[in-house]
Amino acid sequence: LKQKNTQPPEVLREAGLFFRKILGRMETRTCHAKESATKQLTVNYYILYDMFSLKQTIKVGLYVILFLPLVITPFTMFPWQFGRAIFFQIIIELALLVYIIKFWIPAFAGMTKGERRQKLNRLDWAVIIFLGILVITSITGVNFTNSFFGNQSRAQGAMLWLHFGVFYFLLKNFLRERIDWQRYLKVAVVIAALAGLTAIFQQYLPENWRGDLGPRLSGIVGNPAFLAAYIILPEFL
Repeated sequence: LKQKNTQPPEVLREAGLFFRKILGRMETRTCHAKESATKQLTVNYYILYDMFSLKQTIKVGLYVILFLPLVITPFTMFPWQFGRAIFFQIIIELALLVYIIKFWIPAFAGMTKGERRQKLNRLDWAVIIFLGILVITSITGVNFTNSFFGNQSRAQGAMLWLHFGVFYFLLKNFLRERIDWQRYLKVAVVIAALAGLTAIFQQYLPENWRGDLGPRLSGIVGNPAFLAAYIILPEFL
């Protein structure tokens, strides 16, 4: 009798095994869910970090462009124009390459359709139409090479204007907030002020840093007309 009373009935034994199996499966699923959630959070963290780093990299490139008026290349024939134009095009092309690879690929995680397909306003269409007409006229002009690629003294061919168009769209996409534009314009004003100071004290600059154009002030910009056109807009900011 004692042995019969100590042994549990068969039904209770099976029920206990059944509930143990259910609890084991629930624990397994919970562990897998926690692991998948942790992996997803890790992936999202790296995606957001990658996107933030890329955006910051492009923004740094946009800020570096503001310092180009202070750059000269004495080893070129036109040290005040040619080097700046080349550096500007290189920075724009690198920024555009990063933008295309990381932000225009549909399979890239974390990018919504709205960010990939932004609506163009009237100013955007005006810029596109202007660049299109400029390219067409450069192709149909008398001298295609000079019209499209420009020359070392001015470098104002259609190629440079296309880079200006890309520069416009990069500014539009990466300087969206009011505070971003305020910071960017403040840096532009500071750089223009430094360029103006080099014109005022140009007699203290090295000879290969200033243009030899008589008594007119040119400073590190190298040309009085270019200096006036450059500082006239920051003067009102």
